Amino acid sequence: NKIVIYMDGCLKDNEKGKYAGIGIIYEDDSKQIFESLLGNFNSNSRVELYAAIRAIETCENQEKLIEIRTDSRYVVNSCELWLNIWKKRNWKTSRNKPVRNRDFLERIDSLIEKRPGKVYFSYVKGHSTDKNNIIANRLAKKGAA
Repeated sequence: NKIVIYMDGCLKDNEKGKYAGIGIIYEDDSKQIFESLLGNFNSNSRVELYAAIRAIETCENQEKLIEIRTDSRYVVNSCELWLNIWKKRNWKTSRNKPVRNRDFLERIDSLIEKRPGKVYFSYVKGHSTDKNNIIANRLAKKGAA
C-alpha cells in the first residue's frame, strides 16, 4: 500500500516582483493543498523543492510508502540520483562546486530519514494528459496569484 502525491511549483515574475506558489494533490483526492510562498524563492527549482518538502510533511506520520510524482526532472534527479552522491562529496558537485539549493535538499533528506516508510520520486510529463499533474499545476498557479 502506498500514498501517491502529485506536486508542482510555480514562480511568476512581473513588474511588482516574484510570486511563488505550490500545489499538492493526493492521487485518491483526499487532500488538495495550495500555498503562497514568502521568502527566498528566486528560482523555479527552489519552489519545486519546497513543494517536495511540503508533500512529505503532509504525511510525515504515515508508515506507508510515499511516491511523489512531479514534472520537475530537477527534483527527481536531485532526490533519486544525486542526493547521496552530494552528501558523500560534502555537498560538492562533480565539478567541485557547491551544490545549489543545499538547504532545501538537506531538509528533504532529513524528512525522508525521519519517516518510518520509504519516499521516492517519479517523473510525469508536465502539462500533458495526467489529470492530477494538471490539478497540481493549477493549485501552484493559484498559490502564486
